[in-house]
Amino acid sequence: AKGFYDTRDATVVTMLMVEEPEDEERRAEGFIWKVVGRRFYRNVESSKLKIYLSKLIDTWHPEQVTIDNTGIGYDMAVYLQNKYNDQIAPFNICALGKTRMGYGLMALANSGRWQEYKVEGQSDYEYKPFKQGENDCEIIEDPGELQRRFYKQLRYCRIESSSDDGKLIKWGVPDGARDPETGDLIHDDLVMSAALAALDDVEMNCGDSVFSTVTYPEN
Repeated sequence: AKGFYDTRDATVVTMLMVEEPEDEERRAEGFIWKVVGRRFYRNVESSKLKIYLSKLIDTWHPEQVTIDNTGIGYDMAVYLQNKYNDQIAPFNICALGKTRMGYGLMALANSGRWQEYKVEGQSDYEYKPFKQGENDCEIIEDPGELQRRFYKQLRYCRIESSSDDGKLIKWGVPDGARDPETGDLIHDDLVMSAALAALDDVEMNCGDSVFSTVTYPEN
């Protein structure tokens, strides 16, 4: 979640459905996590963002919403907890937490249990450079564009050990990385939102739907 800051922070929502593998031999590995949608909000005023996220929850009725409870995400986490109670699962993205997120997402991907949606037809999204005016905001719902950005962020992610014992990892898109096509900074908000969902891998039941939402500064 976010306040109204000049850092142009973005809030990303990843919507998923948990399903049992059709192959009986693979069921021991765990559930399939199917992405069914994404939302991207940049520089949206806090009061309006609360309305957008509440509408998503009221429409989709997810069993759980895992939300970034760190820094600028704290206010939204508290608001949603007060409104939806146990449906909301706040998470602190500290060094240990981010390590868990990274290993969890890699486990889902390497086992083939993270599945993306198929984009049908031509995307209607038209790229426009984000304006830095005080009252400008950006909302993207186009599934093809958001999936394209997710894949690009994944390609730019790097991982390295961040502790002497090798148990903690530092991962994500390096600071200052830019898109060679547009010159825009490449962030990892879509990837981090996906990684938040990976935390729930051992806790969900077949048929559950899950949201994960993360807010990152757009430096």
